[in-house]
Amino acid sequence: MHLPAAAVALKQGVGRLIRSECDVGAVAICDRRLLTRGYGEELLSGLPPMQRVQSRE
Repeated sequence: MHLPAAAVALKQGVGRLIRSECDVGAVAICDRRLLTRGYGEELLSGLPPMQRVQSRE
């Protein structure tokens, strides 16, 4: 999957999870490349504002 297609798919998936202010949900992205590769921040910056947690604790 190319980066633009991955960005669209990720944003659409998150958008389907939260559709109104009453909705709650969690997004788990278990791919370390989002933290270790240059394109990771680009993908994450396209998501709506949300709390981010980087550890399992």
